[in-house]
Amino acid sequence: MNNRRTNSEKSDSFTGEEIDTPDIPPITEELFRESRWWKRTISMIEIKPIQQHQFEQAKQFVIDVILEFWQGDLTEDDLRRLDSMSDIEDARTHYFENHGLFLVLLDDEKIVGTGAIRRLDSDICELKRMWFDKQYRGKGLGWKMAQLLFDFARQAGYQKVRLDLARAEQQAQALKLYTQLGFYSTERYNDGPCEVFMEKRL
Repeated sequence: MNNRRTNSEKSDSFTGEEIDTPDIPPITEELFRESRWWKRTISMIEIKPIQQHQFEQAKQFVIDVILEFWQGDLTEDDLRRLDSMSDIEDARTHYFENHGLFLVLLDDEKIVGTGAIRRLDSDICELKRMWFDKQYRGKGLGWKMAQLLFDFARQAGYQKVRLDLARAEQQAQALKLYTQLGFYSTERYNDGPCEVFMEKRL
């Protein structure tokens, strides 16, 4: 049974003055209100939906972390040619208005982690942009971020979530996390440069 809400189902209790977000559709508004997802605090660290003024900061953060992983093998120019990151530049269209969600991990308003759910089709979504600053890895924050995203995906009506990784050797820690989260190997589902493809039932 598809539990996905439509954009016409609006929340009477929601007012745009309460938050500063890029016009989050009702599905996200209501789920955050009902499930208290709006703000999860761990000391001074918060996991929140990305706001429009953070789009550029999030894009640069992802670039910096990717270059750290592929230091010496990939330049910023190379990365920008491979990945325009247009989805982050317009997260509202790519995620919020397309049955998806983009979260940021904040430490005193500085982005130190990202994670997203993107729609592939009516039953399958994709875990995207899971990147964390090295000082925040290994602390369970990736697990917490993933669980919030999975909860959203289930409530949105998705049955499976997929992901891809560039290389298992260079992303061994991420691969370990995804395996612990219940992901298993699956066939290639896109024509991108990644070599590892995984899937999880929600």
